[in-house]
Order: sequence, then structure tokens, then C-alpha cells
Amino acid sequence: MFRLGGSETNLVLSDITRKNILLDEKFSYNYGLFYLYGSNDMPGYTAFVTAPAGDNNQYRNTLNYFYGEENLTRKKMRTYAFFNMLTDPLNFYAIKSVFYDYIIKGRGAADIKMIKLSKRLKYLPRFRFEYTPYGPELVYQNYFKLDSKLIQLNFSHADGSFDPSWRIYTKIWNIKTFENLSFSLSGQIWNQPLIDFFKGDRLQQSQGLGSEIIVTTNYDLITNEHLLGFTMQVGYKSSGYSLGEQLDKGLLARGGLTFKLGN
Repeated sequence: MFRLGGSETNLVLSDITRKNILLDEKFSYNYGLFYLYGSNDMPGYTAFVTAPAGDNNQYRNTLNYFYGEENLTRKKMRTYAFFNMLTDPLNFYAIKSVFYDYIIKGRGAADIKMIKLSKRLKYLPRFRFEYTPYGPELVYQNYFKLDSKLIQLNFSHADGSFDPSWRIYTKIWNIKTFENLSFSLSGQIWNQPLIDFFKGDRLQQSQGLGSEIIVTTNYDLITNEHLLGFTMQVGYKSSGYSLGEQLDKGLLARGGLTFKLGN
């Protein structure tokens, strides 16, 4: 997995970018090329890099060797990659925001359309796959916009090449308590096959059910368009794999100063 650290980072960054876009319900041209690169780094790498020394092919060959089966073929991975890129509606908004809205029409941003379920509730689905230490997981992402809140509900499972796995993930952004104070909550539960990993020079193992919960607090010092503020995250994670986090269990804590430049 260390070979794919850059692509994993881009998945995390594109998730944050997508969250900001859907909260605003507008796609700014400033996000366009950044989103296309970040969100399509992993599937694009998988679809188009054919060199045997490529990280994606090394990952696939290593898993096939470890499990003693040639179940994870390049054709299968390319199918996931193309389906990933073609079923992300924000890819098309990203292209439109730069090459039509900005260059042709001179607009800095355009509205994002979601499926309207009621007067207060909107919905947007997408699909992607993710590399994990035990093989690819197929991820079905569902975004719900309820007034000013954004809710994400994911379900993912192994693609059937090797051992079975599943994961349920949910996150809620912009839970308002006061004008300058808001919270976000995220939690997931999973069932995974055996994972061997090192913590320092000590061999560790993880297997079976696991979970993670994170609470994010946002305090705006300047409330006008969240110009300046503080962010603090605290949480707990059991042993196991989750995107962007360490493999072993422990408390999670991080924070920092946040600021916004431009619109």
C-alpha cells in the first residue's frame, strides 16, 4: 500500500473538495482541474499505466502472489477504473466549469444539480473503487443534502477476487449549534480479512470487525463565508484499514487554523 500513498492522498483531498462543492451547490472553475486530477488520479493510473513496474501493476501482482491465485487481472481493474471515471457526475461539472462556464461564458461558478427527493432533500450518487491491503473494494457513495447539512452514506465490499470484506461509512457535515460554531460527525464499521503490518519493528495483526468515529469542531473567528477559524478533530479508531488513517488502533487528535482565500 505504501506504493499507492500519493493516489490515496488524492482520494482524501478529492473527498474534501467534493464535500465543499456539494455544500455550496456550486462548482467554481478554481476547483475544476484540481478535482479532475485528484479524483481521477487512481482510476486514471489504473486504466492507462501498463508498465510492469507501475505501482498499480506491482500492487496487483503482489496480491496475486500472496493469495496464490491470478484472480485480480488487469482487465478487471481497468473495468473498475473506467466505470469509476464515467459514473462520477462531478467529472462532467469540472470539465463544464472550466471549458464552458469560465472560458466561453466568463462565469466563475455554476450551479450543481442534484436529484430532488423533496422540498428539503436532494440526492447525488457516485461509484468508485479503492485499493486496500487485501484487494480492491467497490464503493457506492451516496450524498444527501438536507437544507444546509450534507450527509454521506457509503457501502463498500470486496470485489470477489480474494477474501470477503465489507464497510459501512457515514458522515454528516455542517451541524449548526451557534452562528460561528458547527460540527461534523463521521463513523464507520467494517469486517476485514487478516492484515499483517509493522509498527516500528514490531509485527502487528488485524482481522475481523473494526470501527472508527471522528468528531470535527469548526469555530469561525470571522463568520463571513468562513473566512478565518479553528478546526479540531478528535476520535478513536480500532485496528484495521481505513482510507487516510494508520492501521493500528488508537486515539485520533488534530487541529489547526483554517482560512479562505477568494470565493
